[in-house]
Amino acid sequence: MGCGRLRRGCVVECHGQEAQIDELVTTSPHFARLWEAHEVVEFRSSLRRYHHPLAGDIEVSFVRLAVQEAPWLSLVCHFPVPGSESERRLRGLVTLPG
Repeated sequence: MGCGRLRRGCVVECHGQEAQIDELVTTSPHFARLWEAHEVVEFRSSLRRYHHPLAGDIEVSFVRLAVQEAPWLSLVCHFPVPGSESERRLRGLVTLPG
């Protein structure tokens, strides 16, 4: 929610996003409360944990790469610690029989 509010502030001329936010505020009391709270947060690299139905528990670090020419766009990359159990499990997903 906070990242969406932060992105909306970057691009004033993004009318499609404004219309979508206006619709959500009107149709979803939950969204309206969250949006009104105005909790804008800066993205910080960190650790995430997932549970994959085949691989089990996976822990990955993630970073956000900014697009210099388009500050409203970014690429978030997730990666396991090299040599970790999470890396082994993710590699196992790549080699699953098709």
